[in-house]
Order: sequence, then C-alpha cells, then structure tokens
Amino acid sequence: MNQRKLAAAANILISVFSFNGICMSIRNSGLQMLQYYTVDSNILALAASVYCLYCGYKGEYKRGLLIKYISVCCVMVTFLVAAAVLAPMQRMPGSTYLASLLHFTTQGDFLYMHLLVPWISFLSFVMIDPAMNSSWSVTLKALLPTIIYGTVTVVLNLCNIMHGPYPFLMVHEQSLVMSILWIAVILLIAWAAAAAARLLNEHKER
Repeated sequence: MNQRKLAAAANILISVFSFNGICMSIRNSGLQMLQYYTVDSNILALAASVYCLYCGYKGEYKRGLLIKYISVCCVMVTFLVAAAVLAPMQRMPGSTYLASLLHFTTQGDFLYMHLLVPWISFLSFVMIDPAMNSSWSVTLKALLPTIIYGTVTVVLNLCNIMHGPYPFLMVHEQSLVMSILWIAVILLIAWAAAAAARLLNEHKER
C-alpha cells in the first residue's frame, strides 16, 4: 500500500473513531459535551481528517497538513492530560494508578477520544504524512486552540457561569498560585506535544 493510500486509511479511521466518540458524548451529555476540551479537540480532529481526505482526493494533500498538525497536537493533549493529570487526580480510593489510567483510556467514549484518535492521529502524522517543512513558530499556532479554550473556561469559572469541567479549572476551589501553576503545566504539555509532532514529522526529510 503506497503512502497516499495509507494516509487516506488513517484519516478514515480518525474520522470514524472521532465521529463515534462524539456521538457517544451527545447521547451521554447532549450539548453540554461542548464544555469539554476532549470533545472539542475530537471535533477538530474529525474536521481535519475529512479536510485531509478532500485535499488528498484533489491531489493537494499538503494543503491540509497545518490543520491536521494542530488537531494532532490538541488530541494528544487530551491523552497526556488524561494520563498524567486526570488518572492520578481522580483515582478512586483504593484503586491503583493503572486501574485509573485504564478507566480514562478504555471506558465508553474515552476509548475513542482519549486513546484511539490521539494515537492514530499522532502516528499517522509523524510516520505517514509528508513533512510540513515549517519553522518552529508553527508550534505556537498549535497552542492557539488550547489557549482559547483555557481563557474562555477560566473566565466562565471566575464569573461562576461554568464549574470546571476539569478539576484544575476550578479557580474558586484552589489558590491563585495553584491556578497559575496549572495553566503553566497544561501549556507546557501542549507545547511538548506540538514540538514532538513537528520534530518527528520533519525528521522524515533528513
């Protein structure tokens, strides 16, 4: 199977899995699902994969690489935050970290949104998709959706319009210093995901 067909197959899988996860979230939460970064990033992944399929069909696959890259970074943030933050923070009393991690990566729509979509997106981008041939400044573009989401949700939490939905966004239940530290940690995770995806994607050209 050539690279073009592999890329198409990967984007079809991403489309199907993200759509399935979104549908499960709609059944569980209705429009309330939109408050979750996980859902928003998977909607972006769905849009990016469909757009890449369209560009590939037109023979202009590279045109869709930037939006694919941004979506890859966002969904990898969902996996990394689930694994490094939510699994240890929301571990049930008496359970192990591994049990909590399995819950956040295999139960219900988490299987699609926290595991399959992030890793298929990331691996297809760094192993199959052509190199973007971009500068390091592109990693800042990849941070924009996370910054926008964080800004909106923090403001809504400050105004008592929204509660959470993640524990590190509950600004009224933690100190100002802790809130600032959490913002720094999440942005560092997002930049690390963006840097790794960009570096591994560009490495194919060397």
